This record gives sequence, C-alpha cells and structure tokens, in this order.
Amino acid sequence: MAATALITAPAGAQTPAASWQWAAAGGSADYDDASAVAVDAAGNTYVTGYFEGSTAQFGAASLTSQGGSDVFVAKYGPTGALLWLRGGGGNDFDAGTAIAVDAAGNCYVSVSIGGSAQATFDGQTVTPAGPDGSAVLLRYDAAGTLSWLRAPIAAQSPVGSGGSSSGAGLAFDANNNLYWAGSFDGHIAFSTAQLHSVGTSDAFVVSFDVSGAPRWARQFGGAGTDEAAYVGVSATGDYYVAGGFNNSLTIGNTTLTGSGAKDAYVARFSASGTPQWVRAITGTSAAETLPYGLAVAPSGECYVVGETDASTLTIGTTSLANTSLGYFGYLTAYDAAGAVRWVRGAGSNQNSGTYGVALGAGAVHITGGFSGTLELADGIAPTPATLTASGFADVFVARYRTTTGELVGTGQAGGTRPNNDVGIGQGIAVDATGASHVIGYLGGATGNGSVRFGTQPALTSRGGGEVFTASLGPTPVMGRADEVALDDAFRVYPTHVAPAERLTIAGLAADAPARLTLLDGLGRAVQTTTVMPEGDAAGWAPPAVPAGLYVLRAEQGGAVRTRRVVVQ
Repeated sequence: MAATALITAPAGAQTPAASWQWAAAGGSADYDDASAVAVDAAGNTYVTGYFEGSTAQFGAASLTSQGGSDVFVAKYGPTGALLWLRGGGGNDFDAGTAIAVDAAGNCYVSVSIGGSAQATFDGQTVTPAGPDGSAVLLRYDAAGTLSWLRAPIAAQSPVGSGGSSSGAGLAFDANNNLYWAGSFDGHIAFSTAQLHSVGTSDAFVVSFDVSGAPRWARQFGGAGTDEAAYVGVSATGDYYVAGGFNNSLTIGNTTLTGSGAKDAYVARFSASGTPQWVRAITGTSAAETLPYGLAVAPSGECYVVGETDASTLTIGTTSLANTSLGYFGYLTAYDAAGAVRWVRGAGSNQNSGTYGVALGAGAVHITGGFSGTLELADGIAPTPATLTASGFADVFVARYRTTTGELVGTGQAGGTRPNNDVGIGQGIAVDATGASHVIGYLGGATGNGSVRFGTQPALTSRGGGEVFTASLGPTPVMGRADEVALDDAFRVYPTHVAPAERLTIAGLAADAPARLTLLDGLGRAVQTTTVMPEGDAAGWAPPAVPAGLYVLRAEQGGAVRTRRVVVQ
C-alpha cells in the first residue's frame, strides 16, 4: 500500500488530519529536477528547475530543449491546473535555481547558465561575462510574458577582465525591492557596482528596485570557495544569507574556520550592508555539511535546513548526533541576535536529508526525503515520531511550532516498490491558509518510478526522473488535546464581509487575552489587535482593507488557529 499523506502527530499528541489537495508531474524522458517553489496571494504555485531531455511535457504544454539542460518555469492554479509553461537556455547546462513572486503576481526566476555561449529566453538573449557561465534574473508577468532579464556584465577594470557567476536565492523586502544572492569569480559588475573576487569564488548579494534597476551590489568571502545560496529579508530590511564554504570564510570582522570538507554558514546584515553576526554549522573532519534552505521571519528569527554526513553536527554550543547510516537532515532556529533557539534532526536507519524550509500559520514547514524509517525527535514528546518509507525513498513534510520547536505534524508520500520508487521533497512554500506547496524529484532506482500523494492519482516518471508539484492542505498548529478541542469549536463569522464590517471570533478560551492578526494572501500582517473574550467569543472590526482573500489568525495561550475571511 502506498504511503498515506495524512498529517499525523508525535506520541501523546492529537493533530487534525490534512490531505494532499492535488499533485502534478512533468518533465522529459531524461533526467529532470525541481529547484524552487513559490506561491502567490491567489494560491497559484510557481516552480522552476531544469530538464535534460529533448522535449519536456507538463500537462498539455511542452518545451523543446536548446541543448544540454534547459530551464523550465511552470505556473499552476489553486487546484493544480497548469496555467502556463516557459523555458529557455543555451547549449550547456542551464537551470532555474530560485523563484519568488511579488504582490502583483510577477514571477522572478534566478537562473544559472553554463559555458560561454549565449542563452535565449523568449527571444531575449544573454551572453556570459566569463567562460564558465552566468547568473541570469528573469521577470515574468502574471500571464507568463517575459518582461525583462538581468545578468552581470564584465567589470570595467582591470581592462579586458570578466568573470563567471551563478544565481541562487531570491527574496523581497517590505517595499518590494528584490534581493538576489549567488556566487562569482573574477571581475563582474551590476550596472556601476564593481565586484572583484578575492578567493576561488566569492558570494554576492544584489538588490533591485521595482523597475528592475540595481540599487546596490555587495560581496563577501575568503580565500577558498564561498557561495551565497539563500537569502531572506526581515521587516526592518536586514537581510540574511546562507551558503557553504570550505577552509575559511570572512564576513566583516568575523572569520569562520571550517572543520569538514565543506561547512555551512548563516549571516545577518543590516539594511546598509553592515554584518551583524555570522554563524557556522560544522561537521567532523572530511565530512560535508550542506545548507539547503533559509526562511526569515518578519521579526528577524531565521531557520536553516540541510544535510550532513558528519558523525556529529555542531551548531553554536549544540551538538547533534547523526542517527543515520550516511546523511541525515537538520533544522536550526536562530533568534534575531544569532543565538540558537533550538535544533532538530531528521535521521533514519538508512539515509535522509532536509531540502526545503518555509514559514506559515505559526509553524516552520520542512520537506525532504528518506529511506528506511525516519525519526523526528523534538525533545518535547516522550518518543520521536516515526515514518517508514513505502518506496525506495519517500517524501516527507514536517511542521514545527516556531516558538518551541514542538513537532505538530508530519506528512508523507511514497510508492509501492521498496526497491525502486523514489520521491524526494526539494522545496516548500506556504500559502496564507497554512497549506504546504511541495516540489521535488520523482523517479526510480532501477527504472520508472511511481509515487502516490494520498488519494490523488499516482504520478509515474518517464526515463531518468521527473518533477512533481503537490499541495498539502493546512492543519492548525496544535500540540495538545485541549487545543485541538478548542479548534473544533473555533469559528469566524460572517466569512464574507464588507470592508470594516465587524467579525465575531468564537471558540476562544474565556478570560485570556487573544491576539488577532489579519493576513493578506501573501501571509503579510495587515492589521493586528489584542482582545479579551466575553465568554468564548470576541468581536473585531478591522479597518477597511482592499477586497480579496484574507486569513484571520488567533493566538491564545500558545495555540494558533486560522480561518479564511473574504472581503467583498
């Protein structure tokens, strides 16, 4: 029997079940992979990655390769219908590496193109400034029309110089300025901002305004190979970067010394670019510790996920033992000052990894893959939650309470053939309702693979492997039986209101203050208040907001509950 996709809870807890809402696959007859996912205010899902075959098929739409591997960008509607498909590239290895969506539904895609030859995207071409490829930034409007592309150029000095680059993370600040992270070597420029590497490769972060003009470009690194793979921005405009380094990494006055073959870092910079703090995530000698995701809360807390084959992982003063035979996954929570709040491991009796992280509905959502039996210990439940793979490798989703790190739900999808079927979650985004939008790899260890997401029709790969996109429905962030009982009675009415109309919030605990927040479709807080219930109910008339879909979030006594509200 295929693995179920219900949200379950650790021992001693009760958590309402959620189900996979839809699942879709696409790709070519060769090897394909998904790199990043984003979701917009309307619940549409955006995915990017690459395909290696001559033709890639996503639903009724197809792409023809330009050679090597090519970029794909797909947009799915709220119920999983493919809305549009775009692609491009050159004759080398080209891939989409990150994706972000602004409030207007414009889609931004970070791309890395290989080699020195031109690459073409919807009739617009780009030529790398160095021999080993270039970072490229694409902007599509909501209908999938390519508005513009940006790429670094050769620096003006030294004369005749140039440099190669690769694009990685994307994020927006509160003013819709875009932040783009990546790595480079040699001498490159973003408009008039000149960057010159001091090591084998250095990290860059560049910010663009809403028109696509560079605001500034900055770099950091040491004598070795350094990279900026992920970026996030807090409400104050401070930006955070996570990536990998070997040997040493210097940021401002801080130098990190690696202990393994490769180690991970996370750093916080002020809005003006001044380093605030730098932290290392290191393993044992000769081991690889890799970061695979970064999520930043508006208040400045940040979360990093990844995997390591080290016997022991060191995060600040916390040591985490590797409970897998090979690689195992990790999740680290930092406060705004860079102190470690809590650390969680995802280890199996075979191999496991954590490859995506996102925030939403009071929880940190992670995804990854595992073989054998996965253990998710949170240090709170008396015994770890366990998942057993039904295929050769299964997809998992886990949700932790942001405040305490308590595991409040797990999800799984897998195949029926333990020696073949492979599913690996490689990216995750959370919409305003708390649903997890998951992307990843679908394939087989020895042939075509098949993975089932709950009651959805099974997805079957062709050739080397395909890309899946799936949506796992929301679940309130609950951990105790009394909170679940409260949630059963939790209601917000009317559900369709005029601007500034009074809402009634029922099912609250009596005589305890409740913090109410109205979130827009992108999960941004637009109104907040604190109320004292009379009995089990309270009233609130939020100031007028534009028409659209909103979520009302109620926080009370550690419990977080949400309901949809439509402003007409």
